Amino acid sequence: MRIKITYLILFFCLSSFANSLTIKGSFKGNVNFEKVILKKYFFTIQNFKTAVLKDNTFEIQILEDTPNGVYRLFLGEQNSETYFDLIINNRENNIVFECDLDKKEGQIIFKESEENKLYYDFLNFQELYLKKISINQFYLENFPSKDEAIYSKVKNEYFNELELLKKNKELFLKKSKENFYWSNQLIKNSTFFFIQNFDQSDNDLEKLKFLNYWKDVDTTNEKLLYTPFYFDKILNFLRFYTKNNQSSYQTEIKADLTKAVDEIITSFSNNVNTKNFAISYLLTGFREIGAEDLVKYIDLRYKNILLNFLKDKDLKDYLSRLETYEKIKVGSKVPNIAWRNASNEIQDLYSINSQKTLLVFWSSECDHCKLAMPKLDQLAKDDKNITVVAIGIEWNQQPYAEEIKKYKNIWHYTDFKGWQSKVAVDYGIQATPTFYLLDQSKNMISKSDVIDKILK
Repeated sequence: MRIKITYLILFFCLSSFANSLTIKGSFKGNVNFEKVILKKYFFTIQNFKTAVLKDNTFEIQILEDTPNGVYRLFLGEQNSETYFDLIINNRENNIVFECDLDKKEGQIIFKESEENKLYYDFLNFQELYLKKISINQFYLENFPSKDEAIYSKVKNEYFNELELLKKNKELFLKKSKENFYWSNQLIKNSTFFFIQNFDQSDNDLEKLKFLNYWKDVDTTNEKLLYTPFYFDKILNFLRFYTKNNQSSYQTEIKADLTKAVDEIITSFSNNVNTKNFAISYLLTGFREIGAEDLVKYIDLRYKNILLNFLKDKDLKDYLSRLETYEKIKVGSKVPNIAWRNASNEIQDLYSINSQKTLLVFWSSECDHCKLAMPKLDQLAKDDKNITVVAIGIEWNQQPYAEEIKKYKNIWHYTDFKGWQSKVAVDYGIQATPTFYLLDQSKNMISKSDVIDKILK
């Protein structure tokens, strides 16, 4: 799948540290990474600083007037799965750490920065006990006989560990309340679901996890917009939801995800700024993966909210999407498309005289498209009542010219303007492949991103 990537940037003021800050780090066992990228969070995720590793060490200088918050340090490229969170406050001018990458997930030890040290010490303690609790929970869920003494012993251990974890969290929150705001809020809002009644069925337990996901999470704290916390919380909720839904994304799960969207936005509904963040983050994410149906759902369901907080280009883009929804809907006549054929003659969509026309927006660099195109070519050859028109979302002439030679039964068109193509804009294309099935009068019958679904 090829996707159109867009970013919605909103700015939000917060206190900053008065002096410059130095971040120094060293890595043991590093053989894969040549640089680090520091990202900051406020409504969107942005690359903030980059440093090259020299002898597996780096140093980053951050000037004054940079917002406080929780930043994320990535090793290697920006989508690397190896990263650490760093707390930047207005009290400490140096953050110095060592990280051993030979150990699982990397062990990080802070030499300077009292808040980061306190935070990671608690995380390490918490991780240890969560592992113990998870092992015992698995045992209790799967043990065949609940009448045996060993079962009761493990159950007692399980609840004792839960209580110990709870008490240590309370102690941490008390200790960090006065001077360490960021670590206090991160731990306070990091909630976990633990089974209290092992007589319940698996389905009941999964339902309880879903219902309790947002419990005790403060979704009104605007300062947490300057951390990865809300970003991670929303993303993990969607992952949790899809993990427990056995459908594939292209079918029922796409519709069911609207329930998750509503649950998220409802959870953030008590604060205007955090609610606006949740909506914009969901929109950006779904647009990036080409989930047009979910983008459309949010655009239309939360129209009044979006009209109130979007500004400038973002508002213009949103109004353009609303206009496209009105033009491109089932039963409406789609916009005409004109192009020159191999004989340099002008042809257009409206002049095609067939019972049905199948429009496919594709790219010669899109793997999913390449799987679909042979099927479409065979369809165009076998069924004389349908004409297939392929609109290329393209930039490079050579790979496109080579690829279309394989599909001689399809009508082809591209203007090599990529996502900026007028046709792509008129049809609201955010991802390839996208299919439109039209009747003889060029009214839309159906739309899908799955070829088999459109041909049913």
